Amino acid sequence: MLDHLRQKAAQTLASVGSVNLSSYGPADIQSSRLPCTAKDLTLYVFIPHSSNHLLNLEQRPGIVIATDEWDLQGNARVLTPEEIPVLI
Repeated sequence: MLDHLRQKAAQTLASVGSVNLSSYGPADIQSSRLPCTAKDLTLYVFIPHSSNHLLNLEQRPGIVIATDEWDLQGNARVLTPEEIPVLI
């Protein structure tokens, strides 16, 4: 029953190339337009090493991701270099 909804969600995530990521934590409120890609229902956002988002995510994983058409609230996790999948 939910397969068609999962497929629609995966298509929606796959259709964007960048998102606005908002985080909050020790570096205060941060909001940045960042490149992304999706695999199935997982969205990978490419955050620069020097970004204050990383400091925030170490303490508080809660984020908001927004595009022109939709927004998503959830928890993020910073991947180790070994965990980063080959997506391109």
